[in-house]
Amino acid sequence: MFGGQLANGEASGELYVLRAMKKGLFWQHGSKLCQGKAPEARFDHAMHRIRDNLIIMGGRNRTCFLPTVHLLELTQLMWTNISLKVSPEHPQAKTAFERAEFAVAGSRHENKIYIFGGVDKNFVLTNEVMVLTFDQL
Repeated sequence: MFGGQLANGEASGELYVLRAMKKGLFWQHGSKLCQGKAPEARFDHAMHRIRDNLIIMGGRNRTCFLPTVHLLELTQLMWTNISLKVSPEHPQAKTAFERAEFAVAGSRHENKIYIFGGVDKNFVLTNEVMVLTFDQL
């Protein structure tokens, strides 16, 4: 689990890993176990798992929206920032993703994440559907 909103309204940038042990389940603080540059602290973001990768998309903190995509490779615990490459047939897709910065609803199928809706920085709702394809995973 990554991020979230703290009781004081600030965004969290912490990672917690749920471990299954013989004595039951327990949460382990995972931020110090990871390599690479972690995403900025955020809340109202979406997370999806594709194979052995956790994808963090969008979100915001108290001062700004965060139209970014990050990947945590779960076996090595390595963070990577993902650059969006937009299909030439759909040049408006990057703009649409940036507008759907937080509170997006997503669904995963194979190596694709389908994103529906969101709220832009002017708090205008969007009903666009976008597809992020992760060909390299």
